[in-house]
Amino acid sequence: MGKHRSSGTARRGVSRGLLVAIVAVVVLVVAGVLWAQLGDRITDQGNADADRCVKGPQTVSVAVAPALADPLSSIATTYNATAPKARDHCITVEVRPTDPKVTLDALAGNWDQASMGSFPAAWIPPSSLWSAQLASTRAGVVAGSPESLTTSPVVLAVSREFASTAGSKVAWLDLPTLQTRDNALDALGLRGWGSLRMAVPGGPESDAGLLAAQAVAAAVSRSTTGPLSGADVGSPRVTTTLRDLVRRAPAAPNGTISGAVKAIGSGTPASGAVHAVATTEQGLYALTRADPALDVAEILPSGATPIADYPVVTLTGSHVDATAGDAVTDFVTFLRRAEQQKTLASDGFRAAAPLPQSTAAVTFPAVDTPLAAPEAAAAAALTRIVDR
Repeated sequence: MGKHRSSGTARRGVSRGLLVAIVAVVVLVVAGVLWAQLGDRITDQGNADADRCVKGPQTVSVAVAPALADPLSSIATTYNATAPKARDHCITVEVRPTDPKVTLDALAGNWDQASMGSFPAAWIPPSSLWSAQLASTRAGVVAGSPESLTTSPVVLAVSREFASTAGSKVAWLDLPTLQTRDNALDALGLRGWGSLRMAVPGGPESDAGLLAAQAVAAAVSRSTTGPLSGADVGSPRVTTTLRDLVRRAPAAPNGTISGAVKAIGSGTPASGAVHAVATTEQGLYALTRADPALDVAEILPSGATPIADYPVVTLTGSHVDATAGDAVTDFVTFLRRAEQQKTLASDGFRAAAPLPQSTAAVTFPAVDTPLAAPEAAAAAALTRIVDR
């Protein structure tokens, strides 16, 4: 028998280098997956911490002109309902109405928290008369350049008989003469009315009177195209004119603009103690909307028109931490949105939204020549003369 030779193929093993490569790839993939999961978990934890406001709640105060208190408080309520956050704090914005003169003095000096509450992160005074003085006396507390939130022209509130007979004949330049000369209103067709009796309230409601005085000073000094300067107000002619205007002014009932408007609108026009009072158009709109029976109307004297421009003064310094600064910036951005501007316009402010319909008292006339904001020295001088 023949013998068969056994035959077979040799077994080939897997390369050790290939195994190492495969293991390395698997390890990298697993590590990548774990790292991604860890990143997602960290992100989720961060979001959860932010949602829980791990650093706690924080109230941010905004001091505002009294005329803005109601609409801005309403807007702040809407804003707070969005659960705003800043730097892991849950934010609540608090709007406080404040007297501009008291607020200016406190910001420029030492803020008394016991009497005035917490230091605000922003201040919105009635006009740049106040922000200019703060920037001049203590620039270190002002962050950036204040910008207007909304506006309202200063007008004269008079009886409707006065407005229909003489409204188109009155200029800012004429007010001192009309106030000081006997029977001056005869020349305007108001025979038997005597001289103009225009109230100029001081104190917390002095801003409209200050702005009216600015218009008079600009007209007297012929400074109607540029900012009124301290030298303009300090000239003997302007100073004497403004002091006579204020000295001859009748006392406003209750010392307020609203008291003067009610006296004008409910008495006998010719013999009333007050014929006129300077007010913002928005203030007159609010008063007459609340009491439509008031027999009053606005007139816009000819000449450059003073404007209440409600500048937003963002504050800085040791009293305003980074969280408050971020929060108030976000709130101011919210204020400038279309829906919030509609809220301001519905209250009679000239905001970035349609104005309300004209009323018998307020017609929202076009302002062709707005008066430039004064220099800080002029603002301070006007305050000393008018806010007696």
